[in-house]
This record gives sequence, structure tokens and C-alpha cells, in this order.
Amino acid sequence: MRKGRLMRKIGGGCAALLLLFFAGCAAKPVSAPAEERSASAAVDEKSSAAAAQQNSSQSQEASLQKESSQKETSQKESSPEETSQKESSQEEGAESGGSSEGGEALSALSEEETAGLTDYFMGFAESYSIVTLDIPFTSPEKLSEAEKYTIFLFLQTRFHADGKTLEQELYSKQEGACIIPLRLVNDYLQEYLGTEISRPEAAIGRFDQTKKRGYDSERAAFIESALSGFGGYREFSLLDSELQEDVLTLHIGSSDELGVPPTEERVRMRVRIFGLHPLRFQLLSWENL
Repeated sequence: MRKGRLMRKIGGGCAALLLLFFAGCAAKPVSAPAEERSASAAVDEKSSAAAAQQNSSQSQEASLQKESSQKETSQKESSPEETSQKESSQEEGAESGGSSEGGEALSALSEEETAGLTDYFMGFAESYSIVTLDIPFTSPEKLSEAEKYTIFLFLQTRFHADGKTLEQELYSKQEGACIIPLRLVNDYLQEYLGTEISRPEAAIGRFDQTKKRGYDSERAAFIESALSGFGGYREFSLLDSELQEDVLTLHIGSSDELGVPPTEERVRMRVRIFGLHPLRFQLLSWENL
């Protein structure tokens, strides 16, 4: 009996010890082996290094893209300026006449063709002298408004087309005069002189109903009783001519005596030729020597 009780006490004590042991194991954290910890740390280090490398690569790529974008933007911004400079250079070349269409065409003219061109401008010079009474100028911009208008009267006698004179086209029977729009006058002047009238009343004065002449501001037109009837005589002789690129210079002798060929230079006329087919030109200067 006593022996049985003793055995039960011993069994209960062992069970209690076993419970305490397992409870202690459960409460104490299990440490990973050193090799496993080292491997895990190495993996973490590699992952961190890879992430850092990826971030660095992305940063470099972003930087390169930014630089490329800035270069493209810079090129686009400078492009209009470069284009403008090129256009300005081309315009200056055209104005100088050195590389114009007229200069290239004139350089290819034969002696016979050059002679025909100078004959044409000799006729032009004779008419100019008769109608304008030799209005001199070294630059069209220096002409007065009245002088520009007088030169227009000369130009309209030579260059109006359509089979009618300008007088026939613009004459008003009701008013008994020609109504000449300012716009038309400036078209002629721009074409053959490269200038225009900006103060029309200064050209021939205000319109006078009794004289049938003057500038009518309400209609923006010049009123003239007639646009023809110019007459006179000049004995012209070509003494010499020069053709440099697109500028033709005529050295002209003139005389008022019929049948007396002039031998001394009295007029020097310069024209710039822009094209030959059809003939396009501007009068650059007329000098009375």
C-alpha cells in the first residue's frame, strides 16, 4: 500500500519536471544556426547592393534623358533664329544685286543682245528727258512728291498695256477729266522706282474744280484734264555703256540742235535689271553733268 503511494508520488514528480522542461523550451526563442544567419545576411547585402545599383542606373538614365531633352529644346529654340539669319542673308544678297536673277541673265547675253538692251534704254532715256525735263536724282527716295508724280506721268505714257492709253481708260466724260487713283500711281512708282507718294496733296496741290486738276482726298485720286500731249525734242547719242552684274550704266551725250550729234557726256543713267523675259527693271539714278 505504502509502496504504491510512493510510486504515484515519484510519477507525479517526473511529470511535473517534464512539464517545466517543455514550458521552458517553448518560452525560449530558437536561435538559427550561424551558417544560416550568415547566408541570410549575405542575401540581404546582395539585395541592397542590387537595389542601390538599380537606383543609380535609373538616376543616370533620367539624367541622360534630361540632358538630351535640354539639347533638343535648345536646338529648337535656336532654329528660328538661324532660319531668320539665313533669310536675312538671302535678302541682303538679293538687294545687293550680286546674285540676283537679272545679274545671272545679263552675264549670259551676247554682244548683239546687249546692244539691243542699250538701244531700248536709249529710247527710254529720250522720253524721260522730254517729259520730265531731265529731273535729276541720285536716289529715288530723295525725289520730292511733285517730282515723283511727274515721273509717273512719264511712266504711264510708256508702260500702260491692254491696248488703251491710261487717259482713255480713266477719262470721265461726266467730269471732263481723268480720275487717277493714288493706288495706281504708287503701283507705277513702286514698279519702276521702288518708291511711292506718301503726301499726295504736296504733289500737285488740292483739287481745283475750275482747273480740273489736283488731289481729291475724298476719292483718294488725282484729277487731271489730260494725260497726253507731251512733246519736245532731244538729240541723244550713246557714248559708252557699262554692265556690272545687274546694273546697266549709260553715258549719254545730248543736244537740242537737230542733226548735231553730241560728243560730250551730258547724262549718266543707271538702271537695275531684275529680269529679261519679261523685262523688269528700276531706274536707280539720273545725273545731269
